[in-house]
Amino acid sequence: MQSVKLWMMKYRVWFLGVLILLVCGSSYWIHRQTQIQQEVTLKAAPKTTTNSKKSTSKYLMVDVQGAVNRPGVYQLAATARVYDAIKRAGGTTEAASLKGVNQAQKLHDQSQIYVPNQAEAVSPTDDNSATNGSSATVNLNSATETELQNISGIGPKKAAAIIDYRQSAGSFQKVEDLIKVKGIGAKTLESIKDQLSV
Repeated sequence: MQSVKLWMMKYRVWFLGVLILLVCGSSYWIHRQTQIQQEVTLKAAPKTTTNSKKSTSKYLMVDVQGAVNRPGVYQLAATARVYDAIKRAGGTTEAASLKGVNQAQKLHDQSQIYVPNQAEAVSPTDDNSATNGSSATVNLNSATETELQNISGIGPKKAAAIIDYRQSAGSFQKVEDLIKVKGIGAKTLESIKDQLSV
């Protein structure tokens, strides 16, 4: 028994050293694991932020052309309307005709707003077109529901569908985009495209 006590007294410093090393090693390992988890969390966080920024953009870009004082591309708030875009482009010229322009329509990114002048806004039922024996084209981006019904083959339902599409998806970029409107197929488009413009 005495020899065991003597042995323990002799090697107690060594035991204490081993014990301290074990405690320090465990503490370091736990601290390192926590640090790695924090780094992974921090690296993942910016991706979420970027995605949310993309989906909730505060601005949009629109192209304003036609009878406005300063035609061009403008950055506007995501809540802006056609009226705001025309105002940003310096307002309309004296020759402008806003008869077929829906100024309350919400804007969409990359859309184009075209303000026709009085000559362009002539309805196909005017006397000039009747005497010439040919009708003027109807602008898909500015025509009213009534004006759209002047196109042969377009009744009240299809005219309303065109207006709805224009309000939800933005301006037509080309006449062929009319096929995207519900109820208008390739045959209908082929038969009326000569009467249309954008």
